[in-house]
Amino acid sequence: MWKTISAMSLCVVLGASAPALAEGLTAELKFAKSLAKHQPVDPGESFEPGKVYAWTLIQGGKGSFEVQHLWYKNGKRVYQHTIKVRGSRYPTWSFLIASPGKYRVEVADSEGEVFQTGELTVK
Repeated sequence: MWKTISAMSLCVVLGASAPALAEGLTAELKFAKSLAKHQPVDPGESFEPGKVYAWTLIQGGKGSFEVQHLWYKNGKRVYQHTIKVRGSRYPTWSFLIASPGKYRVEVADSEGEVFQTGELTVK
């Protein structure tokens, strides 16, 4: 299933769904200061220092598989979180206690192939 990801183009628009993979997998990525009922509250791209969530909705997968949230600050990887996805529509998240800087979060498959990315700023 994951071999098809490498042919996919990278989607860099915050909150947009990545193009569907041949197996039908898509990802939506949003950032927020809090979550309620597994959903981001007031998603955005700019935040004050503190806890920031990277919320992802994975859709179209089959069975169980893993994805990773790769957090970068000013171009340097600062955190990696592995998430076990179970089901065809699976909301999940990771968070970071963020200090001022420019951040990027990449969503990657178990082989490290990035299939969604988003950027945020902490003032």
